[in-house]
Amino acid sequence: MHSGKEQKFAVVYVVGDRVEVLKLFPLEDKEAAVDYAKKAAEKYEKGLVCVDMALFEPGTEKRAEGVWRMYEAFRCRA
Repeated sequence: MHSGKEQKFAVVYVVGDRVEVLKLFPLEDKEAAVDYAKKAAEKYEKGLVCVDMALFEPGTEKRAEGVWRMYEAFRCRA
């Protein structure tokens, strides 16, 4: 890991300039993160719900600068 940062999967809602972390998952729960993202995408009318892997400040939802990778993305369709 990088300087005390925690690597996790994040389910995020993205629309326009807005990015909201919906839930964080440990690395071993990638399938749970993908399932959660699919269900969450059904609740929004527009935008994307994505599963990202990123480094976070310990105990927070604050993403470390420049360190992330998108794994899955689902179009919202409520």
